[in-house]
Amino acid sequence: MTMHLEVTQQGIVRKEDPAPPPNPRGQWTSASSAAYDLACPGRHLAQKGIPEPPSDNDQDFGRRVHRALANSGDVKLLSSFTIKERELFDSCRAIEKKVVLDYFGVDHPAMRVYREERKWVKFRGPDGRIYEHSGQADAVFIAGAKGLIIDYKSLAGEVADASSNQQIRDQTALWRGDIMRQGGILVECGGAIVQPYVTHSPVVVNYKEPDMDRSAKEMMERVVRSNDPKSPRIAGELQCKFCRAHSICMEYQTWASATLPTFRGLAEFHVEQWKPEQRTIFMDRYAIAKQWIEDTKAAMEAGASQDPNFVPGYALVDGQVKTPITDLKTLLDRIVAQGGTATDLLVEAGDVTKKDLEAYFKRLIRNKIKGSIAQNKAYEELLQGITTEKRNKPSLKKI
Repeated sequence: MTMHLEVTQQGIVRKEDPAPPPNPRGQWTSASSAAYDLACPGRHLAQKGIPEPPSDNDQDFGRRVHRALANSGDVKLLSSFTIKERELFDSCRAIEKKVVLDYFGVDHPAMRVYREERKWVKFRGPDGRIYEHSGQADAVFIAGAKGLIIDYKSLAGEVADASSNQQIRDQTALWRGDIMRQGGILVECGGAIVQPYVTHSPVVVNYKEPDMDRSAKEMMERVVRSNDPKSPRIAGELQCKFCRAHSICMEYQTWASATLPTFRGLAEFHVEQWKPEQRTIFMDRYAIAKQWIEDTKAAMEAGASQDPNFVPGYALVDGQVKTPITDLKTLLDRIVAQGGTATDLLVEAGDVTKKDLEAYFKRLIRNKIKGSIAQNKAYEELLQGITTEKRNKPSLKKI
């Protein structure tokens, strides 16, 4: 457990931060990082011991939908979904049903369905060492000696289809190996990526036994390379995008910062005066340069959190506290109890910011509750238990 200081009505107290959940992959590689590890053999060890960054709103959105897809019996979670989350959940299920039916046909043997089940392989490498590797598929369907692996992508960023997806290749090898260890047979296995924001007709790639044997061989060779301290680090857009070792990886620093000098001289001219190829270069390298700047700034802030003098003239300032409403249904029930309606709320409060909501609610109760103190208390009771406090991360400010 780590500790932090918190200001309360009783003064400044020390509180324990909750321990992060254990990493289900341990310190080993996993199928989810297969494409990145293939592109940069030194990536896995470079990240070892570096904690995962806090999740952002997009990740939280995706995780909620994934949790429901893994357990559609979680009524509490499903009932708390926004319209956008429910639409995505329903789309994933509809696409999944179509893909399964198309792949297995109507008259298939009895089917077993597995959701978010992690499979492991342990093997001895050519150097005599024991290596481990795992993968957790979102959904696996087994009927007779035929299988289908489905991976959900709940965000809008397009990914490679299953025909070139290293994660799917690993999953087919892991599942076939596990079934064979139990005395079963898997002679054919399909793979598909369900990503409603990209397509409702995903490509299904089909692996036969020789394909799965080759996938297993390539997977184990890659795992050995990823655990070799002598493996090189090779920077690139794919493998560096989610890597946690940005601040300590010289290969990344050299590659990313090399994009910046290409902009020199361009600022002397208006964009309209740039050559077409210069505009293309700018857009090709903008995202990489922006990410490098953000990563470098994050490293500065991390240093300042340990040493106040890390960046002379700058100090780390706490981020703004936000309290988003997390239970909209309860809020609307309470609004209706005061004589309001959901329609009125949306019309009068606009995008339902806290400021607009407060103004609307106090107009609603002004004939029932007199006095600003009583109205403030009623507003606090309106939000009691249906908000969560989130503080933006600290940032460096000039002093």
